[in-house]
Amino acid sequence: MSVYVSYITLIDGIVKAMNLTANRLSRNLLLSGIVPLMLGGILLLWALSSGSSTVNIGANVWSPDSNSLVFIWANSLYRLDIKTQILTPISAQSGDYREANWSPVDDQIVFVSEKSSGDILCLLELPNKQTTCPAISVNGDTFFPHWSPDGKRLGFYVGQNYEGSPSEYGYRKLVVTDFSQQTPLQASIGTLDNVSIANDLQWSPDGKQIAFVGFGTSWNIFIIDADGTTLQRFSDGSYDTYPTWSPDGKQIAFYSERDSQQNWSGGIYVQAVGTTSAKRLTSTIDRVLRMQWSPNGQMIAFATYSPEDNFSRIYLLQTDSSEPRLIVDNASIGSFLSWSPDNRFLVAQTTHSLVIADMITDQVAFYYPQRFAGLLPLDMVTKVASVLLVTGVLMLLGLVVISSRSLRNR
Repeated sequence: MSVYVSYITLIDGIVKAMNLTANRLSRNLLLSGIVPLMLGGILLLWALSSGSSTVNIGANVWSPDSNSLVFIWANSLYRLDIKTQILTPISAQSGDYREANWSPVDDQIVFVSEKSSGDILCLLELPNKQTTCPAISVNGDTFFPHWSPDGKRLGFYVGQNYEGSPSEYGYRKLVVTDFSQQTPLQASIGTLDNVSIANDLQWSPDGKQIAFVGFGTSWNIFIIDADGTTLQRFSDGSYDTYPTWSPDGKQIAFYSERDSQQNWSGGIYVQAVGTTSAKRLTSTIDRVLRMQWSPNGQMIAFATYSPEDNFSRIYLLQTDSSEPRLIVDNASIGSFLSWSPDNRFLVAQTTHSLVIADMITDQVAFYYPQRFAGLLPLDMVTKVASVLLVTGVLMLLGLVVISSRSLRNR
């Protein structure tokens, strides 16, 4: 509130200066500059004060019936009815939350709560909104919680958060737990080329195996049995990341830079489980940030990032085609991609919105939980405020030029 008061005080001082300006044109320019500056400043201050209200999703945001999805916004968990667009808060209290994941079989939602003592796993049970936090005790911060297909187990990482080589930033351990029994089993990961858990994890459709990205001599994909026993290298390329199982469990698609031999560009490959030969599906594309096979097996959704323009893009790739279709352009895509179980919707996130793609209507919508006066989304408010501020500054600069000429002519 003090920021608003200071801003209004500043504007009031400028307005008083109008009384010292005799020239009618100068007064009009001053007024034309002050009005957009006031409106733009108020809008921008509102947008900045709302900047912490970011959107965050997990690996599976959908209810089993595909009618609702869960996401985190403004430090709380919300449930969005996909048909009515009704938004309902479901967390009893707010906190620094991330990665909310809906169980594929019931109304249990697991999410990560960031605490000063470390990141912990919490469990929210609907419809009574009962929250257990921590839901399971582990030694270390937790990342990437993923439900098994039968909803009985949970896979997640324990360790440090990092970007880059584990030898430089730390190591993670893969934990698989019977969530109802709270008996974690830390999978053995040090028996093959000193492999360290690096990023992502994907359950096989039958729940017997987990694919993950590991770092040995390079980034590659590994498969481990869900009981923590047999570990095998699946890929052997350069920067092989973001594995996703086909619905029948026979193939894994992934992103690799093995053929491009350059950073930030590569292709999508598919490889049969139990084989060593990968087939390239795409031409050269920007580096992939996330990838997910559709439930019906006909499409692969993936998000890319271009360092040249600092934007992300979402594509759909038919598994029998080599040309991906762009569905979202120039967005700041983060976190996961999540298909609804009925295959109709694909959800991603930007900083302040959900991206919801409808496969039947072929429409893509940006859902903004927060809107100014219930109308304009936050991103648009920021753009409008910028235009108003620039307009006001230009008007005041015009006033300075006219005033200077007036003084020289006296």
